[in-house]
This record gives sequence, C-alpha cells and structure tokens, in this order.
Amino acid sequence: MARSVIFNSSNSARVAVQRGVTLVELLVGLAVAAILSLVIALTLGYSFNNNRNVAEAVQGNDGSRVALTLLSRDIASAGFMLGGAQASCNATLSYDSKLASKYSPMFAAWAVDQTSGSAPPLAMSGQTGSPQTFDYPPSASASAGNKTQALLLTSARSMADALVAGGVAVGSPFATAVFGNWGTSLAAMNTPTALYTQFGATKPGIGDTALVHVPLSDGSVNSTLCLRVPVTAVGTVSIDSTGSNYMPGGGYPALATEAATLFPSLPTVYLSNLQHASIVDLGSGGASLEVVQYWIDDSNGYPVLMRGTYNALDDTWTGASTGGQAIAPGAVSLQTLFGTVPIGAAAGTALTWHAWADVTPGTEQVVAVAIALVVRSLHDDGAYTAPTKIAVPQPASGLTAPDAFADYIVQPGETHRHFSVYTQTFSLRNVWLPNS
Repeated sequence: MARSVIFNSSNSARVAVQRGVTLVELLVGLAVAAILSLVIALTLGYSFNNNRNVAEAVQGNDGSRVALTLLSRDIASAGFMLGGAQASCNATLSYDSKLASKYSPMFAAWAVDQTSGSAPPLAMSGQTGSPQTFDYPPSASASAGNKTQALLLTSARSMADALVAGGVAVGSPFATAVFGNWGTSLAAMNTPTALYTQFGATKPGIGDTALVHVPLSDGSVNSTLCLRVPVTAVGTVSIDSTGSNYMPGGGYPALATEAATLFPSLPTVYLSNLQHASIVDLGSGGASLEVVQYWIDDSNGYPVLMRGTYNALDDTWTGASTGGQAIAPGAVSLQTLFGTVPIGAAAGTALTWHAWADVTPGTEQVVAVAIALVVRSLHDDGAYTAPTKIAVPQPASGLTAPDAFADYIVQPGETHRHFSVYTQTFSLRNVWLPNS
C-alpha cells in the first residue's frame, strides 16, 4: 500500500542564501563614486575660482576708487605751494634736488617716464632699501606698447597751509647800487648768493626756504620763473644762501642758463627783471608743503600703484620708513596727459592735450590733468583669455601719439588675467587766468 508524504512548507527549514559583490559591480561603484567626486571637486573649484575672481574684482575696483579719490585731491591741490596759484610760477628751478644734482624744474603737476629697472624721480631718503627701482611693466616707446609714468604734484595739504607757509612776502625794488646796471645780464650779478631788498617788519628766518618770483616777458608772453632759495643768513637788507647744498657755487647767475632751457622764446634774464621780482618766505622744513609722487612698483612680486610724499622745501622723504602707500594692487600702467592753454588765455579757451615732454612751460599753462589707470587681476582665470590689446579711452577726440594715451599690450604671463581701465580728467583749481 503506497504512502504519500506531505511536507508542510511552514515547517520546512529556511536556509538564508548570502551572496558577495562581484568585481564588476565593485568597479562600477568605484567609477560612479569617482565621477561624483570629480563633479563635486570641479563645482567647488569653479566656485572657489569664481569667488576669488569676484573678490579680486571688488578689491581692484575698491583700490582704483581709492587711487582716483587720492589723485583727485592731490591734483586739485597742486600749485598751492607756488604762491597760492599755479600761474604765479610757470616753472620753479630747484638746485640739488633729489631729481638732479643741478638745477631741476619743479611744476604744479608734471610726469616722468617710468621704465623697467629705473629709479623713482625722487629718491626716498631714510627708507629701507632706498632707492626703490621700477620693475614693472616692461619699458616701451611713448607711442606704442605699455606707456607708464610717475606723476608728481607740488602742493600744500590745504589752502590754509599755503597761506601760513607763504605768509611773509618781501617786495621789490631791489637795491640797484649793489647789482649795477639794470641792463646787465643776470649772469653778471656780482653777489651770486645774496638778494638785496627792502624788508618789511618781518624778515625771512635762517633755515627758511624762500621762493623768488622773477617776471619774464617777450612783449607778448608774460611768464614767471621761480627759484627755490635756502636762507642761510639774513642781513639788514639781504638774504644770503652761501653754504647751502641747495645753492650752486655760481649762485644766481646759473639761473640765467637754466632759464633759457625752460623759456626759449623769452629773452635773456636781466638784472632789471629783479626790479619787479618778489620773495615769498615758504617757512622752515615743515611738511605742509609737499611733493606727492605716484608710481608703479613690483618689489613684492605683483604690480601695485604707490603713493609717497616729500617735503617740498628740501625733498626729504616724509612717508613711512618701509616705502610708499600701496593704494591699487594690480595696477600695470599709469598714464597722464596735460591740458594746456596759452599763458594769459581767457577763461573758456579750448584745451590742447600734450604728453609732458611736449608741454612748453614758457608759453603754456597747465590747467587740467587726464589720468588713465590700467589694473589687472593678480591670479589667472583659466576660463578666460584676455585680448591682445587693452584699449584706453582718450580725454578728447583726435589725439594721436605721442600726445595720446597708449593702449596696453597684454604680456605673455597675463593672457588669463582680467583687465579694467579707469580714466578721469581733473581740473587744477588753483589756476589764475589773467584775462578771465
């Protein structure tokens, strides 16, 4: 008799089957994880680079705004030293300046071409590692490439400083008996280190710096040549500069030769010019009268626009011992053009724009300064390629080299940098137009 056996599934033994990850599945998982990690890394890297680029752009804009603000203030103040108005001195001759070991001209606003490896126009005495040198950008001609200049401005911090510094004015006439014939050239002056005049109640003090205003004229153009004079002795009716490093051995007669280079259209300087001259006492070595210098430096491995101040009476450095004030990181080019009108022109006369080398102090008066500042980022942006040339807008139409801003040529190491260009025109507020 057959028997059937029925198994109740609920009572059967349950065996758990465990299964390992195959090699293919492991590789697929690792590949997916790598892809996800790469995406995350790229996203974070892009975000980091983007944030850095944005931060650099903000920093560059902030630095450039600070630079333009300082430039605006300094340019507006330019000329306060020169008797309170730029037109009082069309040029000032300063002997043994840090600019040169002979007579060198100083102006309310002027520029010096900055080339790679050259020293600043004014040496920074008292500074560690003085003098600094220009390392950036590569030098080029005035009409192409990377034009860069150092801008210098002679000014007082405020009109109040100028009034205090120039508070003592000594008038003419000078004593003709001492000088001899008024028709004699200044080169024949027989007392080369002293000026004689009639003093008022207050005399210049020993150690002061005086400014001698000498009027010049050829019948159509009237200019004023000024001379920075150190006061080493004060007599009853004389000011003597003997023994000062800022007075040459030949004394005032050397003024005639230097004046001819600055005022070629005007006649020889005669003793009779002194009959209408005056002396302004600029005071002692206080720092209220200063020369402000802007330049580009790369000493720290990246370009930056710097600002430094100097005592305008003796050219000594008045800034910190470590150098100037860094105000615009990434600045690669500073250019200046000067708006001029003929000396004696009426208000409203159209400006003629020149590079500084083409300004003629004997016949032209600078009434405006145009600034072009090119700034680049400090780090590469691999996703961006800069154009080969950065266009720089002009302050007026029709300008051509060399009396025009030069476009900036991007260097090989800058092809992945971002560039910004800032231009602005400033009027010299201290301009006196005789016919206005």
